[in-house]
Amino acid sequence: ECWEKSIETTTQQFGEESIEHLPVYLRLTDILFEYGLLKEAIVYAEKAVKVAEKHLKSEDADLGRYTFTQGILYFETHDFTRASETFQKALKTYLNHLGERKEEIAYLYLKIAETFALLKDEKQATEIHQKGLNFALENLGAEHPKLADYYLFYSDLIRYNKEKLAESKEYLTKALDIYLKSPE
Repeated sequence: ECWEKSIETTTQQFGEESIEHLPVYLRLTDILFEYGLLKEAIVYAEKAVKVAEKHLKSEDADLGRYTFTQGILYFETHDFTRASETFQKALKTYLNHLGERKEEIAYLYLKIAETFALLKDEKQATEIHQKGLNFALENLGAEHPKLADYYLFYSDLIRYNKEKLAESKEYLTKALDIYLKSPE
């Protein structure tokens, strides 16, 4: 209730699409997500992105972060089409910040591939996975723990294809090797 009052007050002072709403929308998104109220969290995440798109430049890293959060919420509610679209927007923004966002970029490629797999588009999932794997190898290094996630994902993606069973096992072994070496 106090959050709603804050939004009401900010709206009266600054207008409906004021940048002043952004911190409240973001905090409400986080709180609602923490409590598992995903549909409600999506409402505020969408409002945050709308306000950010109006006031921030399209290449602003914060806009990428807000869009990424929105994508996670869509993903968690099994709206994989919107999740994929939103993750792709966040990726486009994050690629402008390559130096400081390498892990997030690698994660986004993986989430986009995962959404395509869940949408039963194995070809697109494989293509995006390969782009992400190449990015992660080049920018994070072959021993980075994030690579294990890539290997596990691909192993899982192809494991039901009898022709690729040996390849699936190879990727699973690569993931295990990284996990065993990783201090995390």
